[in-house]
Amino acid sequence: MQVDKQEYPLVSVIIPVYKVERFLDICVSSVLDQTYSNLDIILVDDGSPDSCPQLCEDWARRDSRIRVFHKINGGLSDARNYGIAHALGDFVYCLDSDDRIDSALLTKVMSKLLKSGADMAFFKYCLESEDGTSVTQSKDSPLFPAEGKYTAEQALELLWTWHIPNYAWSYVAKRNLFDSTEFPKGELMEDVATTYKLIGNATGGVYFLPEELYYYRVRQGSILGNATPRLCTDNFPHITAVDAYAKERYPQLLQVELNWSMRFLIGDLFHARIMHKQFPTGGYRAYKKQVCKLLDAHYSELGRSRTSRSNRLKMFEIRCGLLPLRSYITYLRHRNTR
Repeated sequence: MQVDKQEYPLVSVIIPVYKVERFLDICVSSVLDQTYSNLDIILVDDGSPDSCPQLCEDWARRDSRIRVFHKINGGLSDARNYGIAHALGDFVYCLDSDDRIDSALLTKVMSKLLKSGADMAFFKYCLESEDGTSVTQSKDSPLFPAEGKYTAEQALELLWTWHIPNYAWSYVAKRNLFDSTEFPKGELMEDVATTYKLIGNATGGVYFLPEELYYYRVRQGSILGNATPRLCTDNFPHITAVDAYAKERYPQLLQVELNWSMRFLIGDLFHARIMHKQFPTGGYRAYKKQVCKLLDAHYSELGRSRTSRSNRLKMFEIRCGLLPLRSYITYLRHRNTR
């Protein structure tokens, strides 16, 4: 059943498009199938070299709610920023063009946002195989909080205790939350650099809806499917920025945030070790030194009693020179779960 356009505000759906000709039609169809009809659908062709530019134009001819913008390739963050800058809606939703959404996503989310007065809303996601033949629960799903409206501080604590994802496609937010926040152009792990700021801007609160409404396509050609050292090196300044933000804005959450930071840094360090031969000459050693220095600083600031048991164990392994062994075990686990 279609919702009343007069009762529900305009939602801008931002879809960056780059080399996804196999999946674009599925993605756009899932947006047009929404029971929530008051949509401003923005397809940002980020200089895609395949048939995507034409596919975008074809879709725009089929539905007047679709607008297409063609631009020089600038990466995912730049395409999202471009789309948000041209958004007409009161709310914004960023959707990755190789994924799809449940037909009731925006109806359910917008209903909760409007009734609660919250500024943004998160929901759960599930994993879909590349060929679309299987759907499984994400590992994040059991950790998702109970349904309801939370303060920005409560939401940040949930983010920093790994109860909610930080992906840009895992929430719908008011357009004005982006007035002072952009995705970092040309950098990977851009969601780490952005989501916490949007939550902090959400003075009206954050709503959590524990329903699986997003289908994340697991494919080898995605940014996260093709691991490179940049996933680690780009993430380092993002994490240090979160550290500084917590110290300045939410000192009462500093213990939680520093443990989050340590866990993230340690995970990146393990993955960097697996990829150490892909770093430029001297690059891995410099990165490891930088990360270990920050880990030591966090550990000293927290003290043993306030550092999580898991972080203490992994710090012991790193200091005892067991990083290669732990990284190899991590590699085997990831390989065996594919």
